[in-house]
Amino acid sequence: MDVRRAEPADLPQLKAMYQKIVAHMDREGIRIWDAVYPAVCFPEDIARQRLYVCTEHREIAAAAALCASGGEEGLKWSGGRALYLNRLGVCVDFLHRGVGTFLLKNAADLAKKQNAEYLRLLVVDGNYPAVRLYQKNGYTRVPGIREEP
Repeated sequence: MDVRRAEPADLPQLKAMYQKIVAHMDREGIRIWDAVYPAVCFPEDIARQRLYVCTEHREIAAAAALCASGGEEGLKWSGGRALYLNRLGVCVDFLHRGVGTFLLKNAADLAKKQNAEYLRLLVVDGNYPAVRLYQKNGYTRVPGIREEP
């Protein structure tokens, strides 16, 4: 598996992958994404060179954005410069194969290369699969709640 920056040519495959992810999450009762978000962010993510894809034989297995800010207001984070992992999605055809862990570890390496001391993640409380992935990989919860309008 490889991790690389996403390119404009990846957009159709990314949108199709996230549509399947949203449908899977809906079936699991995790209704945090929809037909608009997160796909609406991908063109800007690609233009700003912050969207990364994990590929296997040209097929996108996962993707995530590595951003300079992440809506951290109201959270009790301390420390130095951080990057924020947003919109992490694993293709439903690749679930339970370690792809999320692979992309998460690569994102941490990419953050270090960009002089970040921390890789931070925001996750909706009810997104138990994401919480398990992050905790399994050594991330810990911090106090605070970010309210969305």
